[in-house]
Amino acid sequence: MRSNAVLPAFLLAASMAAPTAAGADFKEFHKAVPLDPDGRVSIETFKGWIDVETWDRPEVDVAARIEPDDSGRHQAEKVRETEVRIEGSGSRVRIKSDYDAVHHRGFLGIFGDDRTLPFVRYTVKLPPTAHLKVNDYKSQSRVAGLRGGLDFETYKGRVEIRDLEGAVRLQTYKGEVDAAFARFAASQFETYKGDIRIALPRSSGFDLDADLGRHGDLQTEFEVAMKVLGRHGSGERQRGSVNGGGPELRLQTYRGSFRILSR
Repeated sequence: MRSNAVLPAFLLAASMAAPTAAGADFKEFHKAVPLDPDGRVSIETFKGWIDVETWDRPEVDVAARIEPDDSGRHQAEKVRETEVRIEGSGSRVRIKSDYDAVHHRGFLGIFGDDRTLPFVRYTVKLPPTAHLKVNDYKSQSRVAGLRGGLDFETYKGRVEIRDLEGAVRLQTYKGEVDAAFARFAASQFETYKGDIRIALPRSSGFDLDADLGRHGDLQTEFEVAMKVLGRHGSGERQRGSVNGGGPELRLQTYRGSFRILSR
């Protein structure tokens, strides 16, 4: 039976694990939530690490560790005030790094506090056919074995995607991305001043649509004759077919680079 109930706050609080030693300056959370095989999981975070793997259980398992950023002030207090929120079950689960209760110390909350926030380190397991959405600022992320769709937005993050079979829609600003498909599905990658590498099986057939802005760069190991569809003030749009064509690989950049690798 499908359930969409939101987890009560007291159940989430009970999932917090105690620090491993007295005075430890980190917090740990662990919670497993029922998830439909084709359910949707979203992760919203600011900085830290995100590690996502698949498994054969009908649930999403979330382990999170809140750690101090040693470059900032008042981190022990800020770690205590940072929370991980997990809402929903069944068809939809939301995971969020919550800094709303973090107090900024010093005079008027400005002087004497550099406003540096703690890191959050996530380890997430979910069904391979689930759909994953990540909204991040500057974390280091890894996603492996996903066959469902993937939506990923990051500002200056570094992203590694492995053994992918589902469609991808990814946006990054000044980030670095390595994406390797086990089987290609129609996907879209967009970057501003970032570097994106996409590895596809050598036999993949796809249509390549590239909108290259000013100083944008595209290199590919596949044989493809690109045709210019149009030019605009900051660049041009090109299109070509690889191995007879197929699902669309759409690329868009302004001062960024794409490299398409054959594996």
